[in-house]
This record gives sequence, structure tokens and C-alpha cells, in this order.
Amino acid sequence: MKRRSTTSGEGAIVKFRRTSTLVATAAAVALVVPASIPMRAQAQPIDGQPGDRAAIGLGNMFYPFSPAPGLQASFPHLALIDQVNRTGQRTPEVWLSFSQGPDAVTNTVPSGVLVSRDGGATYTDRRDDSGVETLAMMRRSNGEYIAPKFIPEWTDRGPAVITKVSADRGATWQERRAVVTPPPGKTFASTGFDRGIRVHKNIMELPDGRLIVGAYGKFTEDQRWSAMLITSTDGGSSWSVWGVINGDNSVGASEPSFSRTVDGRLIAVLRGSPESAGLMQAYSSDDGRTWTTPTRLQAPTPTVNGAVEPSVVLQPNGQLVLAYGRPGNHALVSASGNGDDWGNYQLLQNNVPPRNAEPTWGSSANMTMVPLDGNRSLVAGDTCAPWGCQPYNETYAIWARQIDAVGPGTGKLDLTTMLAEGRARITADVLTDPLFPQTSAAGAVDGSSDKHAAARIRPGSSVVVELDQVYRLNKLGLLMAPGVKQSANIQLSTDGRAWGKPEVKLRDRVDSALAYTEIQPTEAKFIKIGPDGDAPLDAVTELEAYAADTDTFENDPVNAPPRGWVRNSLAQVVDTAPQTGTPRTAGFGSRRALRLLDFATDDIATAQRAFPARQQVSIDYQMMGVNRQTGTIVTVKGTDASGRSVDAYHFLIDPISREIRQYDGRAWNSLGQLPAPINPNVWAAVQITADTAGGTLKIGDTSFTTRPPTGAPTALNALAFSSAGTSPKGSSFYFDNVRIR
Repeated sequence: MKRRSTTSGEGAIVKFRRTSTLVATAAAVALVVPASIPMRAQAQPIDGQPGDRAAIGLGNMFYPFSPAPGLQASFPHLALIDQVNRTGQRTPEVWLSFSQGPDAVTNTVPSGVLVSRDGGATYTDRRDDSGVETLAMMRRSNGEYIAPKFIPEWTDRGPAVITKVSADRGATWQERRAVVTPPPGKTFASTGFDRGIRVHKNIMELPDGRLIVGAYGKFTEDQRWSAMLITSTDGGSSWSVWGVINGDNSVGASEPSFSRTVDGRLIAVLRGSPESAGLMQAYSSDDGRTWTTPTRLQAPTPTVNGAVEPSVVLQPNGQLVLAYGRPGNHALVSASGNGDDWGNYQLLQNNVPPRNAEPTWGSSANMTMVPLDGNRSLVAGDTCAPWGCQPYNETYAIWARQIDAVGPGTGKLDLTTMLAEGRARITADVLTDPLFPQTSAAGAVDGSSDKHAAARIRPGSSVVVELDQVYRLNKLGLLMAPGVKQSANIQLSTDGRAWGKPEVKLRDRVDSALAYTEIQPTEAKFIKIGPDGDAPLDAVTELEAYAADTDTFENDPVNAPPRGWVRNSLAQVVDTAPQTGTPRTAGFGSRRALRLLDFATDDIATAQRAFPARQQVSIDYQMMGVNRQTGTIVTVKGTDASGRSVDAYHFLIDPISREIRQYDGRAWNSLGQLPAPINPNVWAAVQITADTAGGTLKIGDTSFTTRPPTGAPTALNALAFSSAGTSPKGSSFYFDNVRIR
């Protein structure tokens, strides 16, 4: 954490060394990522990422803390604690701490502390008085908040960790001090590294209540630095070294970040020493007691060379996300969830002065990250470090943004919003916990993989989820009680009475994230998760369901073209919409939607979805106009007898004039008028039923008979949405739940 220096092979502290490799890397990425991601008209339309593999997107950057010039804010750290709101819906509490003083062990300036009560969106509670540092903060199973501090005290018996604890959800805090017991035959060095050890990021509670925390330091008997886990079985009243990650000291390492993997191991990502070692990784199969020898992290980007301060998170959907820095800030994702296939590289932020090759200037490169929900993580960094802010006239800020790391599948149902709005219902015999109100039926679909944010049920009972309508489901994801052996089966029903054979059987599994199973498309309104096998079903921690023929955009990366759609221009999946006085989601009763925003006079906003060629098609979707200066065009495409592409049905929907028109290849022809305008910011249902001879267009409750198709199609094969022409601009339309049958 917050170290300009690096370590040499001899363990001494030396100034960061400039090398040709680092200079070249700094030059390669010396660009500034804007605070937001504006849409740009595409000279050539682009295709969305494939829907059958993992993908990544970035939310817009925002600034939880941005003081006036001269006021310092660097080295941020995040902690997330699950809470619920007054209606019982999960609303995570996010704590953010940052340094307000020099990067020195003698710094006496208290950390800045901000608390968000709305899942990391706003930070309105200033808690500098708490004295807490959030780099390794959590809520224990006894309800106690615990947060060991970064720099220990030095005593005649070695380093003593200062642990902050709160029994009243962070309102008041007490301190516990305890000397860290080193491994047998080792002593912490008091020279070469002041106070012997640093408590680093990540804290985890094992099933028996034991706490493990990342740390690094120097042993007198070793030549190189050591990354380690320290442990406490009494809530910070005593600490000892649990396991040294680079145990044989053949390589030096510091600044560890660790996480579960999908297969249940621990993975640690380390800052290598010397700097040329780059980022390293190691694994443990016994909860961090012993480790494989660290090896260099393999990635399709040179930014991992010489990088520092990694932060690794396993999302509930099984995507393992890694953030790291220097120069700038970067992200990678392991789609397997095991750290053996790093890819999907993203530049998060970079403000290294373009005329200065010193990679430590600009951002400190310290990274921090927490999982927000099933497929989103919140990452934060700083714009300046104390040693590198003069080019910006001492203007500091803490930035944050969401990393949207999604797995395969494009039909994910937003069960969280569906339940919150009362359109879905969960029936379960839940064992509640007065310390954890998130232990409830809603915990089964709240987006958290924390063991307390779950539907914990009585032995032998089941959990039944009733959806808002019948869907053709083709994929199910389930996380039972994490970290312990569990079994379950999943059955489907259209009426909640007649249940089919188990579609999914999970036997004797120990899971850390959702386990996904693809099934034959099956119509269902009810999903039942029940016990099966010798191992119990103690809880449904998280459930996901996917529709076979519907694009919901809930599992598409934000600020990116929709997956599986082609020839996209000015078309993005978004999770925000202009507010109308009361908060709302971007989608139709869901978080996300496809938005076509036409602000260009030389381009058309458009997105196209192909489907298998057929002679008859049924299409339905939801549509909302925000800016409606022009209408929106929907096209059903096809091919003629020669295989040439034709716009078989080309409709213009004008929500203001109420006019509905169809183009015949030469002119627009009126099909009629809606009985009333479609009001802005109001969703309207649209349905198209068409074949190669004719069809029906239905908007709301009003139906229009189409004219014959254009171009003599012999088959229909694609759907396209677009704005109303190249020259007109200013329209903004949202589309959701696009179903093609």
C-alpha cells in the first residue's frame, strides 16, 4: 500500500528505478481516460461482443471526494458491508478511507473516512473521527465490525497490530492491540523496513470464525520480502502469521491481495520484488496455510510488468476481477474464475504527465475494489500521490467507477428488481438472524454471495421463486451455502403445482460462486430449489435465471454495444436514465436497457439483431422515448429468392404525432394513428407478427394491419432499431425485453 519505493533483492528500501521497460510502458499508456465515456458516432458501425462468452464494460468515472487544490487525498481503500433498507432490500454500505498526509510511517494526520449508505453511489457521511482504515474491514458473524490498521506499533516484542472494532455498526469504535507472532524460527526485522510489517488488503472469515488478513514485511532471517496472511481467532486480541505466500523466499513479494477462486482455492496476487518481477500469483488449497511457489502472472498486456498494489475480487457470477497500477490503473478478468486465463484488459485511468516518463507521478497506482452485485465491482483510485501531484498543482481527488464483468448469456432476468417491485414472490421457510436482516427470502436474489445475505432455510425445506410471467428458461445459476458441502436440485413449473423432472442436480458441491447449468428451453413461471443427495441444502445464497429468446440486456456490459447485436452505431446498453423527479431504473422494471441516442447530423443511431431465417416471426419488446423530437424506426429484414438482403417491413413510429407509417421502397404510407401520444418517459409495448406476405403491428392496445412487405422476401432473418434518418437529431429511445420467436 501507498509506497513510492520498491524493494531490492537485499530487502533495502531504494528509490523507484527508471528502466527502459517502464519508460516504454509509461509512454504507451500515457493518455487520460475521461471522467465519463461519451458516445461517439461510428464512421463504421461496430458489432457487439459475442453473447456466448465473458465480456467487460466500464461505468462512467465519478469522484467520491474531490477537495480544493492543496488538500491531500490519496491511497483509497474500500470496504463493503451488506445492509438492507426499510423495505428489506439489499442496500450495501460502502466505507471509503484515504490518506490525508505524507506517505511516511511518521504520518499523524488521521485518515479521511466517507460512508455511502446507498451502495456506493453517494458518500454523505464523513467519519474521520472513527480513526478506521478500510483496507481490511468486514463484519464478522457475531455482528462486530473489524478493521486492522495498515501500520503497526513497534514494541520490544515486535510489531503490534492495532485493530479497530465496533459493536454498533460503526457508530463507535474501540481499539485492540496485539503483537504478531512470527512463524517458528523467524523474527520480524526492525531495520530495513520500519515497524517490521504492514497489514494489507482483504480480510476473510473462515467457517470456524478464524480471521485471515493479507500482510507483508521482512524477516531478519530472510534476504527478500515476504507476503503473508496473518490470523486471529479472537477478533484481533491476538495475531499470528498463518501462512507465508512466498514461503521459501526464492522470490520476493509484497502487497498481497487474495480471494477465493471458483474451484474453492485461495489465489493471491502479489507485487513482485524486484520490480522487474512484475505481478505474481500463488494458490493455496488449505485456506492460506501453505502456498504454491509464486509465479509471474501471465496476461496479454505489458502493464503487469512492474505493476503494484493489486486488488483481486471474485464476483458472485464467478468472474475473477483484478485491478492494479503503475503507471496508471488497469483491470483484467479471469473468465474461468481461477486466475488461469487473464484477459479482457481495460485501462481504468491514467494521468501520468505526458512529458514526464516517471511512472510514479500522477496517480499513486494504488487500487481498491469490492464486489457490488452479481456482475459488478466498484473500483477506486486516486489522481495524485503526495510525491507526484505538482504537475497538477496539488489537486487531489479520489475517483471511482464500476467494472462490469459479465459471463456468457444475454437473457438474464433481473430478479432483484422484479422482487423489489412486487412482480415476483419467494416462498421459503427462512431461519432469520437478528444480527443480519439480509438473511431473508430476498437474500436469494439480492446479488450478494456473502453467507449472511441468503435465504437460509430449515432442513429439508425448499425455496420457490414465482416469476412475473412465463419465460422459456435455458440457463440457471445457483449458489448454495458457500464454503460448505451442499446438494440441491432445481425443478420448473408453469403453475406451481405440476413440477417437471429436476432440470439441475448439484451433488456434494462446495461452491464459492454461482454454478451455471444450461438446460433445454423450458417454459416456466415457478422455480423450486430443494434438497437432493447426502449433503444438506442449508441456504440459497444466490439464484439467476436466463430466458432463451429474450434480450434483457441485464447481462450485457454497460456503455457498450449490446452483445449479439451487429452494425451498432450510437447504440449502447445503459443502466442510467434521465431522472424525472423520482429515482428510476433504465430498463422496463429492470436495471438495464438498450439506448439509441441520435445526437449526430451525419449518422443514424442503429442496432441490428439477426435471428435464424424463417418465413414467419413474432417480435415483441418494450419501448420508451426520452427525447422524442423525431420518431423511431423498426425494421424486419429478410432475403429474397436470390439471397439479396431486403428491408421487408420498415415502420416509423412517431410518438408525438401518433402517426404510424410503413415504407414501401418509394414512399412512406400511413397505417393509421394511435389514439393518444406516447408520453415521454413512459414504456409502451410493441408487437410485430409478420410473415413473407403480411402482418400486424401492435402498439399498446392498438393494432395496425401492415402493407405487403417490400422486396419480395422469401425469408425473414433480422430485426433492426434505428433513429428517423441521418439529418434529424436529438432523439433518445430505450428498448428492453426484446423477444423474437
